[in-house]
Amino acid sequence: MLQKFKTFFYADIASFLLSAAALAYIPFLKVDLQGLEKKSIAVGALFWIGIVCGIVLLVLTVRCRKNIEGVLRTHKRSTLTKARPGVISFFQNPPAIAADVLMVLSAIALVLVLVFKVRQEWAVIASLEGLFLSFVLHCILNGINYKYIKAYKKYISTKEQVKK
Repeated sequence: MLQKFKTFFYADIASFLLSAAALAYIPFLKVDLQGLEKKSIAVGALFWIGIVCGIVLLVLTVRCRKNIEGVLRTHKRSTLTKARPGVISFFQNPPAIAADVLMVLSAIALVLVLVFKVRQEWAVIASLEGLFLSFVLHCILNGINYKYIKAYKKYISTKEQVKK
């Protein structure tokens, strides 16, 4: 059960990484008066496929979490139903701290690039990509699904210690 949950969870992160990678490729595209190249359409499709797959995998992750929540509840383990959503939670665990710091730094970089009207495409895209990716990671790593992975691992390890 945990393996399926973790698979959906990490595939969700990978889907959003795919979208961020598509953003990183934008400066290498050429758009002229005749229209878009096939590469440009593929990059746009890759971006949207990553987002749609990420949302679908998030829904599947939540469904798996409900099963884990039931197991923890039947064994009278504390559940995390009062946990705040990841979008409004900050600095909940070490990976989330890294994502939150990256998000703040990316936001500062984007503001600086826009305020000083930097003409380098790569600087704008890099700061935008960093902000997009770090925001997604912030939401996922501070969210309840990640907390359930940790809670279930702790439950399994205490269960194994009791058997010994």
